[in-house]
Amino acid sequence: MACQQSPEQKMESLNHMVDTLEQSNAVYTSESLQAMDSVFEKKLATIDAAKLNAQQRESYNKLKGRYYAVRLKKSVSGFKQDLQDVKQQIEGFIDALKSDDSTGQ
Repeated sequence: MACQQSPEQKMESLNHMVDTLEQSNAVYTSESLQAMDSVFEKKLATIDAAKLNAQQRESYNKLKGRYYAVRLKKSVSGFKQDLQDVKQQIEGFIDALKSDDSTGQ
């Protein structure tokens, strides 16, 4: 069915994917982001960029750039959460060491 779609329809589908990713408040794991990359690249590969006119090519390139910008934001967001988790774990570790010092152990 996807083969029957025009390049514009395929790009609109990809645009919807980017919109959904951008609007999502979910925290993504590196595995889920890699899976999204795979889906995006596979869908992108169904568009024959060599056959696009100048306007379509511009839309195609902007769509790719937008995806990777949103993707980068999501991976940074996940990285920030990972750092916060590590910080909290270190604080717990230090608190446990301090409590052992106060009991003389």
